[in-house]
Amino acid sequence: MPFAVLADASLPADDFTKAANPKPQSAKQQAKWNSAAEAFNNAHKALAEICKKRGLFEEGDYHTQITRAKPGKSSARANTAKPDDYRAYWKAGREKLGAAAAKWMDYANAAKAEGDDTQYKAGVCQALKTCIDCEGARKARGEAVIDGLGWLPEARVEALKKATREGLAPPEDVAAFDKQYAQAGAGYVLLTKHFAVCSTAKFAATAELAKSFDALYEAVAKLLGECAALTDERIGVFLYGTAAEFGQANAQREGTSWSGGFYRARSGLAHFPLYEGGAQAAANHELTHAIVDYALRGKPISAYDGPRGKQSAAACFWIAEGVAMHFEGFDASKADAPLSALRGREDALKARMKWCRDLDAIFTLTAESWARDDADVGGNYMAAAALTEFCLGAGKEKYASCFMKLLRNHYTRELEVKDFENAFGAKRADFEADYLKWFDEQVK
Repeated sequence: MPFAVLADASLPADDFTKAANPKPQSAKQQAKWNSAAEAFNNAHKALAEICKKRGLFEEGDYHTQITRAKPGKSSARANTAKPDDYRAYWKAGREKLGAAAAKWMDYANAAKAEGDDTQYKAGVCQALKTCIDCEGARKARGEAVIDGLGWLPEARVEALKKATREGLAPPEDVAAFDKQYAQAGAGYVLLTKHFAVCSTAKFAATAELAKSFDALYEAVAKLLGECAALTDERIGVFLYGTAAEFGQANAQREGTSWSGGFYRARSGLAHFPLYEGGAQAAANHELTHAIVDYALRGKPISAYDGPRGKQSAAACFWIAEGVAMHFEGFDASKADAPLSALRGREDALKARMKWCRDLDAIFTLTAESWARDDADVGGNYMAAAALTEFCLGAGKEKYASCFMKLLRNHYTRELEVKDFENAFGAKRADFEADYLKWFDEQVK
């Protein structure tokens, strides 16, 4: 699990995004700070130019604003970029922000040479905020990289590489394999075409669950259509064999106690348990979040990631959860069968009927307010399921393309409820009338 184990007694592998920013304490540190700050600004200016040329106006506006002392509210026009433009932008982001991160490591090492541990740690964390794959900073924390799963403690990576298997074919002696690797604190890795699955659960159960992952990836990509800017990078998945393991992972991200799985956009990793029933639905849900995220925003590059930060505060969060619920019932053996987010939930729909009809309330919900203590979480999910079912089912001809437009906009812009019509591409009053007419038929 990333950041869960101390890499070094003097430099813990904790959440670098919460670390204080560097504050130079000497003339040499100040000079290195100036150089790093200049590189950081120049990287964002260069990315702003790339975005402008390739039609990524919203991302370009973000890169422009981040270099200003007093950022203004975005007024950028909608993107016209194609998937290849996004891929080129993400590649440039890794290169330019990676170079800026290296400058922050120069600052860190200058502080270390002066015996200033506080500024050394601050510099390392600033390098990771700038580019989460900064090799020098990761090594300073005692971490190494492993395909799809990102950066983990070196000892953990060394052990997992020895327990990595291509494909889902069973080992010669499954019992011996499970005894050695299917244990809390141990684990093994199964590589499929699109995923790297790190599991501490039994091999047979893990392989059975994972056999549908690639088909799900293709199904989600098909729904996204021309919006999908997916690459050949694997998506990382952590499967937990015990409740205690998953509980620890969930607690580290300060998740709700009822969570049955989660996807962390900041790390690009999905997590869910495999010790009780319902694992397939949880897997489909969280992996859909991951696939959509990789398709619309790419693999995470930086803590200074405008789209990811904007989405967490954006209205219409229901659409992110709705598309994940839409694929919960996906069955790879029946890949062409119609999907339904409501099938089997008819009673729950009727119980939450009033909430599912309150679009003013649903549209205002953000990622933060979705599951807070005073929220009707069950009602939120049912409303998301109902809205998605209507847009991609009964109202498909009129609203499927609108749904996809809103989904794309939600992942790349800080939407407000008043933005709904432009982001959705249809009059809200017309949509509400059509939706409510359909919904009332479902709960008769």
